[in-house]
Amino acid sequence: MKLDSTISLALLVTVCSIIAPVLTSLINNHYMLKNKKIDYEREVLNEQLLHKRQLFESFLKCIGNAHRYNGSKEELLGAYYALLPYIPHAERHFFKDITFSTISNKTVPTLSEMEHMLSVISKELTYKP
Repeated sequence: MKLDSTISLALLVTVCSIIAPVLTSLINNHYMLKNKKIDYEREVLNEQLLHKRQLFESFLKCIGNAHRYNGSKEELLGAYYALLPYIPHAERHFFKDITFSTISNKTVPTLSEMEHMLSVISKELTYKP
């Protein structure tokens, strides 16, 4: 049997019409999976930032309460130790000094110490993709 150009063209169009949707769905599924992975990573990062923010807020609240309302030492120590893994290594000594001087002497951190602490906190809470 002799194949002429119209039959071979019809066969080619038929094969392409079968293969094209399969390829399209494979490509779409691949990129949907990539998007879901990116969304999941972003969600995890947002949860981590929220957790760090809550710890920093709790620490600052305990520092303030220690002076104003004679807050408990245990609460401030608990907030400090919960925050410790998230404090940059270079700043740990500074946070330790502030915490323990607040507990032992009931001294208020100076304005420059508070500004330095807030700059460290703001750097830590900056979104880093």
